[in-house]
Amino acid sequence: MTLWQSCIGTLIENSASLFLMSILNPIYTKSKGKFITAISAAAFVVTFGEYMQLPVLARFIINYGFTVFFYSMLFRRKLQYTFFEFLFAMGIGIGIEFLLVALQNFFWPGRLEVWQSFVHLGILLSICMGCTRFSRTAARFQAFYETYRQSFYFVTISVFIALFLELFIWDTARYSLYENMGLVCSFALMWLGLNFYLLKVLIADERKKALVAAYRQYERATENLLDCLYSDKHEYKRHLQTILRMCETEDTTKTEIMTYIMEIEKDKEEETTPPPCFHTGNGLINGLIYAKVKEAEDNHIKLALAGWSKAPAFPCLSYELIELLGNLLDNALEYLKEQPEHKVREIYLDIGCKQGKAFIKIKNSYYVSDSETECFAQKGFTTKTGSVRGYGLYNVKQIVAKYKGEFKIFTDDEYISICIYFKSSGE
Repeated sequence: MTLWQSCIGTLIENSASLFLMSILNPIYTKSKGKFITAISAAAFVVTFGEYMQLPVLARFIINYGFTVFFYSMLFRRKLQYTFFEFLFAMGIGIGIEFLLVALQNFFWPGRLEVWQSFVHLGILLSICMGCTRFSRTAARFQAFYETYRQSFYFVTISVFIALFLELFIWDTARYSLYENMGLVCSFALMWLGLNFYLLKVLIADERKKALVAAYRQYERATENLLDCLYSDKHEYKRHLQTILRMCETEDTTKTEIMTYIMEIEKDKEEETTPPPCFHTGNGLINGLIYAKVKEAEDNHIKLALAGWSKAPAFPCLSYELIELLGNLLDNALEYLKEQPEHKVREIYLDIGCKQGKAFIKIKNSYYVSDSETECFAQKGFTTKTGSVRGYGLYNVKQIVAKYKGEFKIFTDDEYISICIYFKSSGE
């Protein structure tokens, strides 16, 4: 194969890789200019390496290393994300090409011609481009990738190593590979099967961890609700005992008792947010909101709720809805707790359904720069003090992505609003 043929082949392979990488993140195919720049630069490096007649292993290291680094810089994506997404794309590409070679060798044994290689590359590019056409499937796969990223990385590396070994043998001992094609195919299928089973086990383990975290959310919400109820019960008993003692005292008049009761009522009316009583259809959600209102009161923060009586049907599971609501309210409360009391410290919660979409809106006082707003939903970012922070809104965004919802953040004067929309499961 001549250098020009190698360059054109590399352009096709890199195009297919970027289409596959866009399944994990659409940033790789958003800009046509960046797309052309990426595949051209990678093809130039590969062609130059072949022109210099570098050893096969050295060419692989230089080509793949440059491609990952250049893609990371060009698309402004973290190097580690680009690295694993590139391995994913290369692994699938190598697997498809090897499958095509195996099929051709089975039906038409003999040496692989240059034109046949380009036919294989054309089929590869068509398959990869076709995968990006199914937007719904791609959105689900992206949500899966974001949720189980660590397990995905582990299995991707394992599969890529096996396929890379086959690619190395293809470039160094091609005829030996042809002679043992059946054995190689059997090994590849067995290795893929084991890794898919491993991925299934890892996902099941992560789901168990999520259930444990959900149980802790339930437990905390229930404990907060019980603490609030016990506090109210204790206060109620204290007032009853005071009135009883006043009745037992001969000097106490009926007017004094009535005055005391009216003072209690007046104190209750002067509270910034009276204890709410909601009927959302979910007792745990009722308890969570009740506990957060009481927590806000204790920290002299205003938490106001819209006048809804029953929450709409959300597509997410109950524990996910509690995690979502809990993270949003905790994020706002923890931020406002660190603000001086002379500043406005307010939170507004609205839950409802509009135009067939169930929504949750959180609006709170906000004293952060606009540049930080753009990073709010990134993993590990936080405006609060402490080392183990910055995962609240990131986790919220993962739940929203899982159910193909909309996640919006915007600022207005001295407030920040977070709006989440789902297609109502009751529709």
